[in-house]
Amino acid sequence: MSEWNDTSLDDLRKEIDTIDTQLVKLFERRMEIVKGVAAYKIKNGMKVLDKERELALIEKAKGHLDKKEYESTLSAFFEELLAISRGMQKQIIDAEEKRRRIVDNVRVAYSGVPGSYSEQALIEYFGEGIETVQVVNFEDVFSGVAQNKFDYGIVPIENSSTGEINTVVDSLREYGLYINGEWIIRVKHNLLGIKGARLDDIKEVYSHPQGLEQSMVFLKNKGYKLTPSTNTALSAKYVAEQRDKTKAAISSKRAAQLYGLEIIKSEINTNNNNYTRFIIISKEANITDECNKISIVLTLPHVPGALYRVLEQFELADINLLKIESRPIQDKSWEYFFYFDFEGNMNDNAIRIVLRKLEEKCGYFKFLGNYQMFVRM
Repeated sequence: MSEWNDTSLDDLRKEIDTIDTQLVKLFERRMEIVKGVAAYKIKNGMKVLDKERELALIEKAKGHLDKKEYESTLSAFFEELLAISRGMQKQIIDAEEKRRRIVDNVRVAYSGVPGSYSEQALIEYFGEGIETVQVVNFEDVFSGVAQNKFDYGIVPIENSSTGEINTVVDSLREYGLYINGEWIIRVKHNLLGIKGARLDDIKEVYSHPQGLEQSMVFLKNKGYKLTPSTNTALSAKYVAEQRDKTKAAISSKRAAQLYGLEIIKSEINTNNNNYTRFIIISKEANITDECNKISIVLTLPHVPGALYRVLEQFELADINLLKIESRPIQDKSWEYFFYFDFEGNMNDNAIRIVLRKLEEKCGYFKFLGNYQMFVRM
């Protein structure tokens, strides 16, 4: 303790902040390598847990300590870190096993063209080699699945920066489809132009409205004409076809590669931690023991305490409520649909009892799906 006797609390905290920053970078790198370990285990049919390896790793870590008084604390730290790593591996392996169960002879629809974030999410969730179908917009995905043209569809439902995608939320209820899974990708927007185009050349920028909104700090005060498009990758394709240095698109790095564009400015998102959550939809609810997230939509009577009485059911049953969103009912002014996401499995009797009580209390109630929650590490 003597080495810190003359150090102020502020200086100590600054030192901790510096170390924590280094730890975050190392943790991020470790988790990326863990993904590679999971891929190797999938390929070679190996189990997630290797107890002997974990024990040896902890002992090896303790051997690097200069001060043995920290041995027990270091062991606890590594046990928690290894548990997190196992959790990520299990999630990846479970998702791959689920994908293999459903990919044979199925067609999956997404909106846009190759290079879109929807296509990226589709490939990450279902894997390479799946039969995919490109459609123009989100509604085409929903209607195609509803009409049995496609077995599954994948659509973005929420962005960490700009919130819910309302057309998707509304379509989920209107078409009577079910959520069978979810996937989250990190969105990295880039300003793309034809070869030789520079920032000073740009006069008009094309992208999906969300892409424009998520890049607004970069775009502000530059005087660009902002033109919304149905899809970020479609914007890139259009700019490539125009061969005009004054036109640019906000889209992905992959779109730039596919359509022969150059990245004029990389990662222009306002928020660097920009993630989009996608849902996998189908006509049937596919509930397994691994499913741990439930989505429902309901309406409430216009009486005092109506929302409280619904929330009370979750508290009494000790159910973790993940999210509540509201959407206006089009033909009823100032009345709303309420969308709930919460943890649970429909095979749990306590969950079924709560849902039955909710259905009794609400004017409208619809089960939207029970699926495996994706957690981005």
